[in-house]
Amino acid sequence: MSFRIALIVLVVALASAAAAVAPLHGHAADGCSYSWAVVDSAGAARAGLRAVAARSPYDVWAVGAGFAEHWNGARWKATPVRARTDYLRDVAVASNGEAWVVSSIGRAGLIEHWDGRAWLRVPLTATTARADDRGLGAGATRELDAVSAGAGNDVWAVGTDYRRYTKAQQIHAVSVKPDHKGVILHWDGRTWTRPRVPAPALLERAFTDVVVAPSGDVWVVGRSSNTGDGIALRWQGEKWQTFRLPAPAGSEGVWDMSVAAAGDSAVVAVGTAPSGPNHLMGVSWGVIYRWNGRQWARRIPNYFETWEEFDAVATPSERETWIADNDTDPFRFANGTQLFTALHPQRALRTQLAKGLIINDLAYDGRETWAVGATETGSADPYDYSYARSKPLIERSVCGPGAARTTSH
Repeated sequence: MSFRIALIVLVVALASAAAAVAPLHGHAADGCSYSWAVVDSAGAARAGLRAVAARSPYDVWAVGAGFAEHWNGARWKATPVRARTDYLRDVAVASNGEAWVVSSIGRAGLIEHWDGRAWLRVPLTATTARADDRGLGAGATRELDAVSAGAGNDVWAVGTDYRRYTKAQQIHAVSVKPDHKGVILHWDGRTWTRPRVPAPALLERAFTDVVVAPSGDVWVVGRSSNTGDGIALRWQGEKWQTFRLPAPAGSEGVWDMSVAAAGDSAVVAVGTAPSGPNHLMGVSWGVIYRWNGRQWARRIPNYFETWEEFDAVATPSERETWIADNDTDPFRFANGTQLFTALHPQRALRTQLAKGLIINDLAYDGRETWAVGATETGSADPYDYSYARSKPLIERSVCGPGAARTTSH
């Protein structure tokens, strides 16, 4: 069997961009030792899980390859979505309990809505039903990567519209600018619309995550293909602000940005910065960016030098941040996933997760943190993220030694 990618979950306390932080809140501050418990999937899942979202300890959603699961506080129940798709990319739960999923199907992308009884395909308007052809040419396609919800009438979805190249252009490696541009959609309780965003903030940008902060501010993160830097957009109800998230020197830029928010001065974005000459070997750094209410500051934790991929983030409080991290070192792969608890991003204490190979997403339910992913890739290629034959992984943080199994039946 080829080597597997072992993933790491970090708990990093980040109270300010320039100084060490106060002790963690809750049971961590009381001296409790974090550990993880496996929670059985609903059983219908035949592939890995891609995303998780939580509104409370009794209302958690996880999605995977064409299915969704719901946790009611005691067990997981499968709820198949309408569309046929290899996998759903993200899920969100609004404050009224309604849920949303997004993915990529054809030119429009996929948006479905859980109304409390069933998943329904949401009709899109003429301006949102297909990729934006302006500047990209006919036949552009859309990929929706992320969704986040505040109230039931304040839901945001982001992704990327891509140019469709002809076969001749593909054969001759012809590149046409713009090649792609970011897309932002908003649900106001009645319909999906495309908010007006300044063109420079969209061109050659790929948006990969979005979060509605407790204040109602909206943060969108992604990558600038022109510079390789990360990009952050902020919406406060009147206009968009654009921020550059600089990539580390010597890297090929920042990829796969994720973002979470616990407050106006506690927004954390993470990404992966592959190193230039060794990119084909998978050498990379995990990068953390923190918004302190005035500016973004970058951190590159030094407990690992290379082979790290930061893939998801959750912020239970202003002092506590969880980061999911792929360990891509083929010579050092860990057998499972680890948890880091730190009072400063440069120091960490580790505890092992119960099991698992790939952690794709994290969510905090107000009491505990959930991690979802897969226990195997189901492929000889460890970088195959189709999860066609993988098994779902669901774990949650618990207070106490060890990592006991929690059954959902």
